[in-house]
Amino acid sequence: WILVVKPHLHTSACPHATRSHVHAPTSCPPFLPRICTAAMASPRFLLGCYEVPGWGGAATVAYALFRRMQGEGKAVQYVNLVNAADTALLAEAFGPRAGNPAGLDDVHTLVLPEPLWRVHDELSALIAAMKPDLMVARGFIAAWLMKRAAPRLPLAFLTSGSAQIKRLLREGAIDDFVDFALQVSRGAEFSVPPRDHEAGAVEDSELIVLHSPLVRFAFEHCFPSHLGKVYDRLISVADDVYRDAAPFTALARPFAARDIDVIFIASNWSRPEKNLPLLRRLATACGGRRVHVVGALDAVDLPVQRHGIVARREDVYALLGRAKVLVCPSRWDPAPGVLFEASAMGANVVASRNSGNWQLCNDALLADSPEAFATCIERALIAPLPDNRAQFLGGYADLVETLEAFV
Repeated sequence: WILVVKPHLHTSACPHATRSHVHAPTSCPPFLPRICTAAMASPRFLLGCYEVPGWGGAATVAYALFRRMQGEGKAVQYVNLVNAADTALLAEAFGPRAGNPAGLDDVHTLVLPEPLWRVHDELSALIAAMKPDLMVARGFIAAWLMKRAAPRLPLAFLTSGSAQIKRLLREGAIDDFVDFALQVSRGAEFSVPPRDHEAGAVEDSELIVLHSPLVRFAFEHCFPSHLGKVYDRLISVADDVYRDAAPFTALARPFAARDIDVIFIASNWSRPEKNLPLLRRLATACGGRRVHVVGALDAVDLPVQRHGIVARREDVYALLGRAKVLVCPSRWDPAPGVLFEASAMGANVVASRNSGNWQLCNDALLADSPEAFATCIERALIAPLPDNRAQFLGGYADLVETLEAFV
């Protein structure tokens, strides 16, 4: 009977934190029956996320993670947490398969009536019926709601962003993430408001898994006293996205045959962090180019081809397979899965350091300023350039091993 202990939790704040791996023998010694049973049992997971797949990146990658875990025989169920105020929009956009586009088993959708921030009895009942060993929440909203619904169950919080950065953007305290990092480097301190829901999710989680360097920087500044329960490795969503894209790569056209020069994709361009002013500026600068925009877009004067909300994953990948360049103009985008989607479909990716996955970009396509975007786009239109996807791969196995070991 061998117990191997490997340090994997964030050690800067908690130098003695460890994660344990138990390797069971072929037969249990008679004096260790309970430990052997725990080691050999298959843990039950409940994976949850706010909103539905296809509407925002967090739910899309959470569903992809569930699909892969289920396909590998893991004991996992999935719950979509939907605000009642959004049901009409989601039903119109996604139809009867909203929340479960692949028609998988063990997927549940709960419509939560207002007020959202409270204990929801229907969620408590669902969790009680499922009896998971570990709740796994993608994003702080799901983490807060699930922990309130089942406070005695352990919770693993998989980050999807930083509510603090979004709040600072709305308040005008920062221009973008790069400005936030610069201000922090100069000694600025940004406090978390009292009774903040993201702070509540951080405080109540037993394990926190971060998914990009930008999110880690934000969490280290905003929640320094909770870093002892942060897994020390960043776990990218890239594995889940590339696997999700694999069935559609046949839709990718040869680069010279692509009929979309530049494409911008977001669920809703009215969100301040998506940077509609820069999109407008770039679309105007691309005069004569074939520019397409996917997502809810209120601006009616842009010289672009609009696609609105595209619900079917196949249709999203088909558009990317026709595009030469995907551009991410965001002021803050913690780890946009769409960059990996574009990469999988052979499109060049242009982004800035405000994007959590900016290291994916070829060096010639990293925009160091708003003015540099136009130059990078012109470079990206010439020919396909190699990206740096390899450094993002391997996260899925690490995440599953970590969750199973944590249980």
